[in-house]
Amino acid sequence: MNKLIKCLSLWLIMSLTQNVAAQQYPRGIYMSFEEIQNRQPSLPDSANVKKRSGFDISMNGGNDYKIISLDNAINKILKRKAWAYSDGDTLYINCHQYKAQPWYAKVLSYGDYLLFDAGMSKLTKNENGGAVAAGVMGGALGGALGGAAMAQMRFPYALEVRTNTLHLITLDFIDKVMQSKGAAAYATFQNEKKGIEMLRAERQKEIATETLINKYIPLINAAITE
Repeated sequence: MNKLIKCLSLWLIMSLTQNVAAQQYPRGIYMSFEEIQNRQPSLPDSANVKKRSGFDISMNGGNDYKIISLDNAINKILKRKAWAYSDGDTLYINCHQYKAQPWYAKVLSYGDYLLFDAGMSKLTKNENGGAVAAGVMGGALGGALGGAAMAQMRFPYALEVRTNTLHLITLDFIDKVMQSKGAAAYATFQNEKKGIEMLRAERQKEIATETLINKYIPLINAAITE
């Protein structure tokens, strides 16, 4: 399941409907999850979004975006206390609040769930052997390379707006969501999921799992809101 990091193509599909929903999150700094739910930031906008370089992420870890202000006091708030930031076009989640590595992730689909890619978290431990990857490589250099590779890993998450619950998007999670889509759609999904279970080769399973997740993730918000 560590191959989930290759699922970036699915976000391109969901981003087609991003702008309309994103505009419902006014520009500003959201200081609690309740503010995200109410779409009412309590701090006015005084920050800029900076895309982090691959080198910075490899060396220091964390997610893909920093939110930076000219005011150092605001920077301290943005790093650990804020829950999200909106530039008026896109909402960025502070993954520090969910122990999914420091800094921010861009929300790529809006609805009953906020969907985004972020770094490793407690949720990924059962899906990925990253905690021991560096040790397997061996040696100081191997450990450094392994750490850099883990820092670059991204996993698909769904943040449930109603309950403030973070979900790792897996086949089991999609299974629960698809139950609300109707019996016919759920039966189709179940048949495709069983096909993966019949595969023996690990690489085949990874490819099939990746493909199935790509197919069904765009239905997550639609399934709940219909």
